[in-house]
Amino acid sequence: MVVATFGKHGVRTPFSYEIYNSCFRKFGMVLDNENERPDILCSGFHIDIPAESEKIFEIKKRNPEVKIFIISEEPLWDLTWHSDPFNFNQKCKVTGLEYFYINHYNCNAFDTSKVPYFITTDTKYITRYLMLLSRFGSLTSAELINHWKNCRYLISCFVENRQDEKYSVNKNGFVAHSNLRTDLAASVYRNKIAQVQGKGWDTDTPRQSLPDWHADKLTKTHKSSKYLMAIENTDAPSYITEKVFDAFCSLAIPVIVKSQLGELEKLICRPAAIEVDSSDVQEFENKLKEFTTDESFAERYLDNIRQLCYVFRDIKNIERSVFKYTESFVNEIKKAI
Repeated sequence: MVVATFGKHGVRTPFSYEIYNSCFRKFGMVLDNENERPDILCSGFHIDIPAESEKIFEIKKRNPEVKIFIISEEPLWDLTWHSDPFNFNQKCKVTGLEYFYINHYNCNAFDTSKVPYFITTDTKYITRYLMLLSRFGSLTSAELINHWKNCRYLISCFVENRQDEKYSVNKNGFVAHSNLRTDLAASVYRNKIAQVQGKGWDTDTPRQSLPDWHADKLTKTHKSSKYLMAIENTDAPSYITEKVFDAFCSLAIPVIVKSQLGELEKLICRPAAIEVDSSDVQEFENKLKEFTTDESFAERYLDNIRQLCYVFRDIKNIERSVFKYTESFVNEIKKAI
């Protein structure tokens, strides 16, 4: 079965990552963007369908049986920009083209394995995490508490400044958190005890445009602050990105929302984090200062680091997770065709 990606967001699908591309071949699905008669067309965002409609209709003339899939890795896009992200079968309102929609909300393809899907898409994440976390192996709870007392910043917030109402969307109980993150960061912005960076604060350039935004972030947050903003941009089943792991690698306490706990507990027993919500905005700084970081909490934090090291050190955990996610994507595709 031949697969071709299309559109601007075609690079944001599991078929576009070499580690997944290799695994898909085991299931008989081969990526070939030069093939003029692919069996499957795939992109990562539904707006690529009208944007690439001419190309899609040309392929459909050569192969009327071609199937169109949108495999979305970005729940915020689904929640914010799609009228109905909860249905698998879709029809493009602009072109009339029918397509199948795979995302965090409407199927189990992204259900968390040993390692979250996002972390498996690029080897740099595991490599960096293992290197940094391993450095803290001999750290004691007393040393950790002393480190938190003497950090340069109380908190680091690497978030985009988003204040548009669309980023506060709530569909079927799933909530976007971009505005909450912005409000929390704004409450400490320009305070000497806070490090706030991202598009819309002191620059109009998104951090993703940096040659390596992730390395830049880890460099600037490493052992520099007591807390690190680790709130995902939206609620979604099995949605865990780099944010919490970046906090532990920076020796900072993750700041999360309550809805993240369930997902994190699949990976980390009793995550050592601080939970916030919209009611905390006005007193955010005080809540951070008053949060109890005693020996018990420090021991739990160090245990979290040990758990993550154990998971990331075993290459089989990565291989099994990639296979599990690939198999799930294949099963969803087979259901449609």
